[in-house]
Amino acid sequence: GTENPWLEAAMLAAGAKHVTTLEYRKINSHHPQVDALTYEEMRSQFLAGTLKPFDAVASFSSVEHSGLGRYGDPLNPWGDLMTVARAWCVTRPGGTLLLGVPFEEQGGHLVYNAHRIYGPDRYRHLVANYDHIWSAPLRGPMSDADWQRVFAFAKRPAPEAP
Repeated sequence: GTENPWLEAAMLAAGAKHVTTLEYRKINSHHPQVDALTYEEMRSQFLAGTLKPFDAVASFSSVEHSGLGRYGDPLNPWGDLMTVARAWCVTRPGGTLLLGVPFEEQGGHLVYNAHRIYGPDRYRHLVANYDHIWSAPLRGPMSDADWQRVFAFAKRPAPEAP
């Protein structure tokens, strides 16, 4: 989610009929095509079976903060992995994940409670339930624009029960 809804506006401009944003704090949206939910509201709807699956989930500069407590979320060293796994749970079969997080090829690290910078190892775990379908092109030797390079993934089907 975002308090400055640039990503939501981009999704609408790209043709989304409706956008639901998820945020730790309550946001009041007055746009007829944009709903805003807190994590607690979304959890309640999911558990009640009233949350409709999403066609796509888009996240830019958000997941890397999950579980670090900076924005009022509980401390959890796997908060980022759980956030992306939860996105898988609420996305329709064959749905899309559009993800932009800080990435460095030489390896990732934690920047106190500000954010994570992903390296190849943790990134593989982050998107373990998705198949890569597209990458934003690199603009040169790791410019600021490439630091949070955007990737698109397709949701993998759930494994069959034994």
